[in-house]
Amino acid sequence: MYSILLVTHGDASRALLESMKLIATQKVDIYPFCVYQETKIEELTEKIVKTVDSIIAAGNEVICLTDITQGTPFNVILSLIRSKPLILISGVNLEVILHLNASCSLNANEAAKAAVEASKPAMYDLDILKELIANGNNNCQS
Repeated sequence: MYSILLVTHGDASRALLESMKLIATQKVDIYPFCVYQETKIEELTEKIVKTVDSIIAAGNEVICLTDITQGTPFNVILSLIRSKPLILISGVNLEVILHLNASCSLNANEAAKAAVEASKPAMYDLDILKELIANGNNNCQS
């Protein structure tokens, strides 16, 4: 089993968690961490380390989701990867969270890889989508 740390700028992590709960029953533990302009990085890092240590002590793996590569949330998690067994996915979206929540029977590595792959087709270029619909294809799976 694994737990998820959502680490994002602003309130995005809390909003993503609440949105996930509107769509699906929560099956894995998800811990939101919000980074604001006034956030002290050392304090944020300490809170994350305590949470990670608690999860690991309970025998679970940890998947960390951040909003953007090279942003503060990403860099905080990256600074911990050498000392903690963490899996990091950057570019989190609701699709990734839903997939991870539903894949709780997999180990963390398998679930993370599957979630990234499953979320790729969920993004559409609106011009391409309009063209598909104009050509009579209302199935967004194409």
